[in-house]
Amino acid sequence: MRSRIYRIICPVCGQAFTSNTKLEFEMQVLRKFHEHVVVEHRDWINSWYNENRKNFRYVKRECLKPFKNSLPIGYWLNGRAIFAEAPLNIVDKIRRASSYYELDEALEQIERSNAFFATKLQARILREWLVSYVLKKEAKITVEMGRG
Repeated sequence: MRSRIYRIICPVCGQAFTSNTKLEFEMQVLRKFHEHVVVEHRDWINSWYNENRKNFRYVKRECLKPFKNSLPIGYWLNGRAIFAEAPLNIVDKIRRASSYYELDEALEQIERSNAFFATKLQARILREWLVSYVLKKEAKITVEMGRG
């Protein structure tokens, strides 16, 4: 049986992240790639959003949705809905954000606030999604047939 090599290459520096198994690729390699981009290439993420304003407006709208109390982010065991409740001044910062840095900073403030755990979790997920959105548009995953 022929093995496969799963590879994703950083669109900024060209560093390759590879794995021989699909499970390892999905669970570990993509996580390392995501962390690499966040740590090493934050300026590139910001410039990508500046060049793609339509995409930035879309992600900003999506980041505001959970904090409008219209979409539940979960349910209690008794069936009551759980809503993300962030301080209004931080929600205003999200609304007024004009760059990736400002949007990320506002979501980080929600994470550091004394908000409900589910709200903090929602902010953390949105922060990761901001980077994943760019990577999904720019990075290409390749699968090569190895020997064996």
